[in-house]
Amino acid sequence: MKKRLLLIILIIIPVVMLSGCVPKISEDTYEIMNIFYENRTLTYERTENDSITDVVYNINVDDNIVSTSVEINFESGQFRSESVFNAETLIPISAHKGNSYALDPSQNWDIFAQYGDLLNMTAKTPDKTEMKTLDLPKRYIDNEALLFSMGALKYEEGFEKNINVPIIDAGEIVTFKVTYQGRETIDVPFGTIECIKVEVKYNGLVLGAKPKMHMWYTDDSDRIPVMYENRGIYLKLKSVL
Repeated sequence: MKKRLLLIILIIIPVVMLSGCVPKISEDTYEIMNIFYENRTLTYERTENDSITDVVYNINVDDNIVSTSVEINFESGQFRSESVFNAETLIPISAHKGNSYALDPSQNWDIFAQYGDLLNMTAKTPDKTEMKTLDLPKRYIDNEALLFSMGALKYEEGFEKNINVPIIDAGEIVTFKVTYQGRETIDVPFGTIECIKVEVKYNGLVLGAKPKMHMWYTDDSDRIPVMYENRGIYLKLKSVL
């Protein structure tokens, strides 16, 4: 049961379970919009088959430093994910994710990441600590903030870029192919909204279909995430505060 709950929680944010060969680091460039200028609390309706739950993300902005966080309670514990990054470059500063189990703390785990000249990762359980360091490319975007940072890219017809993404729970840097897929009007609990649609697809070699996600953002200067889809699981915007 715990393993199933962990899998469900991890799918809520843009995490892709990877296998096969990791692609080479991308040198693609991209322009960035300034969309992070005020604090927000965004509530989403998460749907999977007939299951519906609420997920709340907090975005805090301090000058050009942005922090995102989400806490999700489930039957036996809580999942947490946090990211801090530069709004002008989208380059991350730190990240954290983990699970805690109220009835069985021996199953608790946390992964911390610090970005600088290198990416330093520390994974902790109650009885073990592991550390790993990776070289960083010139451009990269943190996976824990991907839902929000993908909205900050300047999209136009024909946009297709390979973007480096550190996956701290995999201890690797991979590339995602990010493709602009045009405009759509979609219905979510928040209302009927004009959106731009973006596809984010793993760019390495895997057996079978390549994992991919779709994200819809308001078609304006705010670029608020309106909907997210990953293998049949949806986040749909419910409220903005």
